[in-house]
Amino acid sequence: MMNKRISALICALCLSFSALPVQADETIDQESVSVVTYETAEVQEEIVPEPPSYAESVLYAKADNVTLSWDRTSDEEKYDIKYTVNSGKTFSTLKMDYEDNTFSLSSGFFNQGSCFDFYIKPYKLVGEQKSYLDGYKIAVRFVPDDMTGKLNAVSNSTSVTLSWDKVNKAQKYKIYLLDGEEETLVGETTALTYKYNAASAQKLTFRVVPVSVYDDYEAASQKTLTVSTATAPKPASGLKISKSTDKSVSLTWDKTECTKYIVYRKTTGSYQIIGMPTTNSFTDSFSKNEGHHIYIVRAVMTDDNGKDHNGALSAVVKKNFLKTPVLKDSISGLNAIRVCWNKVEGAQYYKVFIYKNGAWSEPVITKSLFYTFEGLDSKTTYLFHVKPCVKSDGKEITTRGASTKVVTDSRLRAKTNYVIYEKASTSSKVLYRGDYGDIIQQKGITDVSGWYKVYVPGTAKAKVGYVRGGQIAAYADLGIKAINQNGWEGGSPMVMGCESAALATVLQNQHGISCSKNDIANNYTHWVSHGAGDPNYAFFGSPYVYTGNDGIYAPAIAQAANWFLSDKKVRNNYQIDIHTDFNSTVNWRNLSVGSVNRTSGLDLAGIKRELNKGHALIVWFTTYNASPRTGGYYTIKAGGKYSNAGSGSYTFRWVAPQHCAVITGFDDLTQRITIADVINGSTVTYPYSTFMNGYNALGRQTVVIDKK
Repeated sequence: MMNKRISALICALCLSFSALPVQADETIDQESVSVVTYETAEVQEEIVPEPPSYAESVLYAKADNVTLSWDRTSDEEKYDIKYTVNSGKTFSTLKMDYEDNTFSLSSGFFNQGSCFDFYIKPYKLVGEQKSYLDGYKIAVRFVPDDMTGKLNAVSNSTSVTLSWDKVNKAQKYKIYLLDGEEETLVGETTALTYKYNAASAQKLTFRVVPVSVYDDYEAASQKTLTVSTATAPKPASGLKISKSTDKSVSLTWDKTECTKYIVYRKTTGSYQIIGMPTTNSFTDSFSKNEGHHIYIVRAVMTDDNGKDHNGALSAVVKKNFLKTPVLKDSISGLNAIRVCWNKVEGAQYYKVFIYKNGAWSEPVITKSLFYTFEGLDSKTTYLFHVKPCVKSDGKEITTRGASTKVVTDSRLRAKTNYVIYEKASTSSKVLYRGDYGDIIQQKGITDVSGWYKVYVPGTAKAKVGYVRGGQIAAYADLGIKAINQNGWEGGSPMVMGCESAALATVLQNQHGISCSKNDIANNYTHWVSHGAGDPNYAFFGSPYVYTGNDGIYAPAIAQAANWFLSDKKVRNNYQIDIHTDFNSTVNWRNLSVGSVNRTSGLDLAGIKRELNKGHALIVWFTTYNASPRTGGYYTIKAGGKYSNAGSGSYTFRWVAPQHCAVITGFDDLTQRITIADVINGSTVTYPYSTFMNGYNALGRQTVVIDKK
C-alpha cells in the first residue's frame, strides 16, 4: 500500500510533464526521461524520506562556542538539522527549513551532554514537496580546556614526579618525553600526578597533554605544558682531607655524574657556601687561622632552565682549626709576669712558652686563661707565646699562636697614705705606713683579688706584705735618655731634625744600635721643597734650616728605620709598627717599609699598653705641648712619587708648632705622660689632656720598633 503523499507527488509530476510545451521538431524519444512508477494505496500518507547517505566529519572544538559549517551544492535550497546526544539513538530537532550553510551554537546548548552528532539534511522543493539529497553528519567532540598554572617537577636520584592543575573536560593526561624535535609517549594517567622512573643525573623534558576520551575518538588539548628538569645526582661519596695546613685545607671526593659540586663550611653558626667546583676537589684557604671547621659537599645537576637539583649531602669531614688567641694586658710584677688571653673556641688546653737565656722554654700546659711566671729578673723584658690546642683522632692540632712582650715592673705609685698589711686583710698585722706619692716595689703577682703583693720599704726586700688596690696607681718609666737634636751627640746640630733624633734615640738608647741622627736624616730620608711633596713620604723642607714648617711624618720615618736596619743586616730581628690616622690616605706603594703592622692612631690606653710591653714610642705632637694651630695650607699634586695616590691635587694643612720626640712612661697618679724630648735631650712630663690635644691634632702618629 503506497503512501498517499507519494501518490500525490507522482500525480503532480505527471501533470507537470504533460503540461510542458513540445517543439515541433522534437519528439519525446529525443531526451531520455526516467519514469518511476509508484504503486498507490487505497490510503495514502505523507512521509519525509531520509537522505540516501551522509558525508561524515569530526569537529574538535571547545565547548564555549561551536560553529557548524558545510559545503553547499547548487541543488540544495534549505536544511533540516537534527542531532543526537552522547551517541544516543534518539534524534532531536535543532532547526527546520534552515537556509544558511553555517550554524553557531553557544556554550549553554552543550549542557545537555559530553558529545554531539549533528545531521544536516539538505533538500530542494519539488512543487510543495521536499526532495532530500545526500546529507552531512558532523560529530562534535570537545577538546579539553587550556592547561593553566604550572607544570611542576620534583626529582630525586631515581625518579621525577610531575604534577599539574586539573583541566576541565579532560578524562586523562598523556605524558611525553621530549628529545629535541622528537617526543615519546611514556605514560598516561587519570590523576593529576605522574611518576617517571629515570637514572640519576639525567636532564629530562616532559610535555603533558590533556585528553577527552570518547567511544570512537580522543580529543587532545592544543594548549599543553612543558617542563625541563633533571634527576638529582648520586652523593659525592668518599669525602676526605687530602692536605691541610694552618691556613688551608684540600678536600677530595669520589667523582659522580653531575654539573657541579657545592662545598659548604661551618666554623660557627650555620653552614656557608665557600666554593662551586666542577671537579672532585677543592682547596679552602684562609687569611688567618680560624676555628673548628666542618665541611660537607653536595653534587648538583643543573637542568636546561638553570635550576639546580641537589644530590644528598656527603659525609661530613671535620677539621679542627683554632683561632689565634687574643692576648690581654698582662700583669707585671717585680719578679713575675702573669700572661693573660681570651678563650679560643674549641681549645681543650693551652701551651705557654717564655723566651729567656736565648731559647724558648718547654711549654707549660694549662686549661686556664692565664699563667704566672715567677722568679724573673726585675725591669727585664720577656717574650711570651701562647698556643691553643685540641686533640682530634689522637693528634694534637694547634696554631702558630700569639706572642707578647712584657717588662717586669717593680714600681707602683701611692695615691694616698697607705698601709702595708701582713696578709691580704685589713684585720691582719700592720707592717708599714707610707705616704702619698711613694713608689712601692711590687713582688710577683698576687692571686688575692683587689690586693698587690709588695716589698716592705726599708727591709732590703726581705719582708713582703699587701696593699689594697684602691691605694695605688699604674706607673711605668722605661728610663730612656733622649739624644739632643741641637747638640753634638750623634752628629752635628739639626735645628729641625727632631724626627731623625727621635729615631736615633730609640735605635741607640733602647736597642743599643749605634747610629747618627745626621746619618738618618741625610741618607735614609728624602727631602722635598714645601708643597712639592707630602711629609708622609719625604722631609718637608730641610732638617738644617729653620723655616717654621719643616718636618717629616710617621710613614717616612718607618721607611727610614726599615732602610737603616736593613743596611745593618738586622732588619729581621725587629718589628716596626706604624700607627697613624693618615693610614687610609697614604699611598704605601710609594713607601718602602718592609714587613710592618699598620693601624690607625693609638688612644691613650693604647699608648699605655705599648709602654707596659716595654715599647718606647716615637710620637708626633706640638712643641712644648703648645696649642695646635694652622701653619699654612699647601696644594700638592696627587699621584706623584712623594704624594698620595690619584689624580688632580689635594690640600695639605700644616699643623704648627709640629714636633717629634719619644714617649718613655706614664703616671696615672699625676695623670702625666713622660717624654724623652730631643729638643734639648731632657726628660719632661705633660698632662694627659694637653698632650693628647696636640697629639690628636697631628693625626695620632706613633712608630714603635720592637725587638723580636
